[in-house]
Amino acid sequence: MKYTVVTFLFNGYDKLRTPRIVDPNAVYVCLTDDPRLESHVWKCVYLEQFADKTLTGVQKTYMLKYSFWKYLPADARYTDWWIVMDGSLEIQESLSPVIMHLENNGYDMALSVHPDRTDWLKEYDAWIEQRAMDAGNKARFLEVMKGELGIEDFNQGLVECTIRFYRANNQEILHMLSKTYDLLDHANQFKDPNDQCYFTYICKPFIQRLKTLLFSRQLYFDSRYFRFYLHGTDRCIRWNGDPYKDMPPLAATRLGGEQACIEVF
Repeated sequence: MKYTVVTFLFNGYDKLRTPRIVDPNAVYVCLTDDPRLESHVWKCVYLEQFADKTLTGVQKTYMLKYSFWKYLPADARYTDWWIVMDGSLEIQESLSPVIMHLENNGYDMALSVHPDRTDWLKEYDAWIEQRAMDAGNKARFLEVMKGELGIEDFNQGLVECTIRFYRANNQEILHMLSKTYDLLDHANQFKDPNDQCYFTYICKPFIQRLKTLLFSRQLYFDSRYFRFYLHGTDRCIRWNGDPYKDMPPLAATRLGGEQACIEVF
């Protein structure tokens, strides 16, 4: 079973972290605006059209998160699975056991459940209070969701976007990602660091149609597969709690998928 790992490095925001174990079944691709970036493991794909310095690293990354497959080399696009992950993650082992678990159980995608919040507006409040995010992003989100789309219930569960697993070239998944891109583009909100609220809104119907595994962030905070670093630093963050503690059943219920912790892998 072949799989592709896709990560992003724009405006020098993160480091390109070399996997500790290189899996011969994997193709590792980094999409970047740095023509000098080189790696003996990652295929560094320079995207000249994203070299525009007026765009932030967040804007470039979010534009690519929802259109990445268009820029993959052929050997990376036509594998069996795609893993899309932030540059804050460092791969420690082969991810084949995770891929085989998804494949053998007939899943189409696997997404991480937010550990603390199910309410989209509370997520914006947390970003504003804890990360000094521009409150205008919340105002624009409300303008689009409530004013244009008529959404009244914002407590529908929340997906994190640190890492996602997709069955490669699945047309429904490509449609889901394209719809997210179009919504962010329409809202002029690629600059909004809280893309996960927009993504959750779009992906909820797909979670309920496709066979979806909702997993705990323990997969990338505290497992043998990954190490998680604060963006742009070498400060490793670990999770040492109950593997189910950061994955409220209520969150999985509201999203509509199946739930699991890392022990299943």
